[in-house]
Amino acid sequence: MQLTGIINCKDEDEMSTTMRKLKGVMNAKICTNDLTIVVDYEPSDTETEFEEEEAIARLTDIIESVEFHGFSITK
Repeated sequence: MQLTGIINCKDEDEMSTTMRKLKGVMNAKICTNDLTIVVDYEPSDTETEFEEEEAIARLTDIIESVEFHGFSITK
């Protein structure tokens, strides 16, 4: 599975809190522009299906914790 998400933070505090959470997820590529965060996740070949599902669930929880967000999950 692959996940792409976009997060629009209200302020610097929300952005720094969200970035701290995201940096703990392996294989998540994070790009920022002002108060916008773009997250791309693609599992490595060595990840088990369980690890992949856990990463997707964790990223989804982080993204949904911010009021202005959107994401797409594909198989």
